[in-house]
Amino acid sequence: MLIDNNGVNEYIDNSAAAPPNIGISPVPQPPQAGGGGEGVKQLSENQYVVAKSEINNALTNLSDLVTKARIVPSFKNGVANGFKLFSIVPDSLYAKIGIQNGDVIRRINGYEMNSPDKALEIYQKLRDASRIEIELERRGETLRKSYSIE
Repeated sequence: MLIDNNGVNEYIDNSAAAPPNIGISPVPQPPQAGGGGEGVKQLSENQYVVAKSEINNALTNLSDLVTKARIVPSFKNGVANGFKLFSIVPDSLYAKIGIQNGDVIRRINGYEMNSPDKALEIYQKLRDASRIEIELERRGETLRKSYSIE
């Protein structure tokens, strides 16, 4: 920019300056494809199809998965009977596969979920599974959810 300063031409270079804040917020971008629930398709109330990539991602990023819900041991009459989930993050894998706050996961593929060691053993077996069955307790009722891995 060229300015006349009392008869002296002065050049001001403001190309490195930040643009002035005039109170206009940038338009938010729509969510990118791949962040939604395309990896999980619900067929009925208790039947789902889950993309193999969704399962692999969850099992590979277990530390991220466990931040998407609070998971605590559940006991009935002093005996461990599963793991209770609550504070489930909306649009997390838990929510996509129909798990709700307060659900107690009792079995996965027939294996009892009654200790952290058992949970780790089941976790290792899920990598090669083509079908996953989850038995859970919801408000005192037993539900079974089936997931085909494709």
